[in-house]
Amino acid sequence: MYFPRARMAVESFKLVENDLFREKELRSMLEEAGSRQVKDVISDIRAQVAANNKGIALMEDLMSSEGAARVQKYMKEIQNTAAVSVQDMLRRISIERGLKPKDSVYAEDFMDNGLRIKLKLTIDRDLGTAEFDFAGTSAEVYGNLNAPRSVVTSAVIYTLRSLVDTDIPLNQGCLDPVSILLPKGSMLSPSENAGVVGGNVLVSQRVTDVVLLAFGAAAASQGCMNNFTMGDENIGYYETIAGGSGAGPDWDGASGVHTHMTNTRITDPEILEQRYPVLLRKFLLREGSGGVGLHPGGEGVEREIEVSFSQFSAFAYALFGGCFLIFSLRYTGDVPSDCLDPLGAPCAQTLGFKRRWPWSLWGELHCEEGRKRNFLRREEYSCFAAWRCHSNLHSWRWRIRSTALSTD
Repeated sequence: MYFPRARMAVESFKLVENDLFREKELRSMLEEAGSRQVKDVISDIRAQVAANNKGIALMEDLMSSEGAARVQKYMKEIQNTAAVSVQDMLRRISIERGLKPKDSVYAEDFMDNGLRIKLKLTIDRDLGTAEFDFAGTSAEVYGNLNAPRSVVTSAVIYTLRSLVDTDIPLNQGCLDPVSILLPKGSMLSPSENAGVVGGNVLVSQRVTDVVLLAFGAAAASQGCMNNFTMGDENIGYYETIAGGSGAGPDWDGASGVHTHMTNTRITDPEILEQRYPVLLRKFLLREGSGGVGLHPGGEGVEREIEVSFSQFSAFAYALFGGCFLIFSLRYTGDVPSDCLDPLGAPCAQTLGFKRRWPWSLWGELHCEEGRKRNFLRREEYSCFAAWRCHSNLHSWRWRIRSTALSTD
């Protein structure tokens, strides 16, 4: 059975009009897009509307008690304080790095498929300003590893606030002394039709690592939010799995934590197993994955989940012993042409996906020796499948078992 995939891209939609939540129109859009859990999505959006209304109410109370002029004055002062704090930080780093009054430093990193994120950071010590120039970054790609400007800006402001050694609230003033240059048509400034879902959850982490590298502030962290999602036509589950943080000049990296652009909490095992047809088999630190050095990086994690849907539509049934597949979930482009299932079909087609998958499959097929038989037809076999996603700092595994119907 085909998985419906949401195809909803909204440029502008009036969600609340005349104090009325436009649920009917929103529901129609979600259903047309193929959303599996419309009720849950609407509940989430209602919660966001409620949060906005709470903020409006609090702001009105503040304006009423203190007066608009006084509130706006202090808001401006908060931004000015942030700007001065960032300027002081830029001057301090310029001196500590032994830079000229106006000088540049360079940094780059690569995605798993070779895409380059390149940065030229120019600091003007006299003015207390910085220019982040991402010229030389790879062009927009056919896939989802593109990041809109807002993602890059978020990574920059996060890094600036992290490097400031004064206690200030995060606000727009942090960006006043800096400029961000993004080459049009690059993966960091893509066209409006480009896929960007991987930009928010993966590219953002690599951009943060590159900015920290340019400042010489910390070693790379896990470089990915380690997104894990599963489901069928009725349910969906999503979580981000922790990893190891990078070490610094005088500290070791933290182990098994969410870093940088990731701020979610992972689901408690009891809740996970209660609400979904899964068993959490393993969740532990990967010993030795943080590397070695004067200050080692944090240890990554390994998470193993067994899924036991009674019928999982991405797989068919097994005959005559079935087979065993292993794939690495790393963005590597197309599935290798020599990766075939027992009937000679590409592995990605075995799983019911198109040959070019958003995260791309890369792996091998292993059939159990001594039990290879003729398959009656392609729909009559299934597999024990395991996905592994790992790098030097993190690892997770997803196992799926489906009922094998064997006749001998």
